[in-house]
Amino acid sequence: KLSIFLDQVVDDFKLDYKNLALVGFSQGCMISLQVALTKKDKINCLIGYSGKLINQKYLSENIKSKPKIFLLHGDKDTIVPPTHLLEAKEYLSKHGIKNKIKMFKNCEHHIPVEGISLGLDFLKKNII
Repeated sequence: KLSIFLDQVVDDFKLDYKNLALVGFSQGCMISLQVALTKKDKINCLIGYSGKLINQKYLSENIKSKPKIFLLHGDKDTIVPPTHLLEAKEYLSKHGIKNKIKMFKNCEHHIPVEGISLGLDFLKKNII
């Protein structure tokens, strides 16, 4: 559904996927990663907070796009354990997908102010 929605927005507003970024928190991060990597139209970049890669076997067989990815996570997250950040980095690197990560100290399942600033900087470098 997110992929179809993106197609409609890009078409309705005469946008270009190379100028599009996805940003998601928790489950929104998980959905954004799936869509960004399996969509034939390459989005520019993705910022994912406190998420993880789901269904990696399916994803490995269906990667069609390799956007730049920035993943951020708190080291005290009990909802989505921070080990998923390291697993995602390893998976993405193994599949030739440019990515960077940031682990926040003493941070639970939320986005710290520093995370917003780092995300904005990433967008500025890639979109603006």
